[in-house]
Amino acid sequence: MIADIAHIAGIVATGYHNSPVNEAHVTTASSYKTMKGPRSGFILIGKDFQMVLNGNKLFKLVDRSLFPLTQGSPNILDIAGKAICFEESNSKKFNNYICDLLENSSCLSSCLIERGFEVLTNGTDNHIVLVNLKNKKMTGHIAENALEEVGISVNKNQIPFDEHSPLLSSGIRIGSQFITSRGMNKKQIPIIVDLIEMTLNSIKPLDNTHYSKDSTTINKVKKKVKELTENFPIIIN
Repeated sequence: MIADIAHIAGIVATGYHNSPVNEAHVTTASSYKTMKGPRSGFILIGKDFQMVLNGNKLFKLVDRSLFPLTQGSPNILDIAGKAICFEESNSKKFNNYICDLLENSSCLSSCLIERGFEVLTNGTDNHIVLVNLKNKKMTGHIAENALEEVGISVNKNQIPFDEHSPLLSSGIRIGSQFITSRGMNKKQIPIIVDLIEMTLNSIKPLDNTHYSKDSTTINKVKKKVKELTENFPIIIN
């Protein structure tokens, strides 16, 4: 059994989400996203690392499949970056970051519901909020592009029993990790949700991929997004 915790690795590392490492045979994860490290990944094997499979121990099979079969010369900068992010994941500062991230995602979910958005599962236990856009009569593809136009990054995302393909989707997912990294909190989240609502209310879907827009509103939102991000610049430390 393989568990992929690419998105929630940082939450698992701090103990705010159950760890699958000793439940699954192999656990794969990303060192960016909630881990805040370099764009790379890592593989973990728990108590079953010496399990024999087809005459070979599990950890040896994983090692052999990676090198030399799929990986060439390792990137030393990525290795150093991962070492730093693993060390920082044990710090009080990182723990506080994950606490803020979870608080922000909970606030984001509540604000969206208050504005009439359909949030799947009526909330979230991690940093991702999944929104069903069927009641907005638009695809995730359209919402993603419209929000990208004003400077708000979300991903189109399928919902359970989605009638649309992954390229269109009926929903969007919104994460709280980047706004949290910028230092935003519950004071800014209602503003962000207002900007999302203004943007989606200012467009009119023409089909599943194209839309018309109220350019005055779009430009107004774009200006407000720029002002907000300028007040919370990206901090690298």
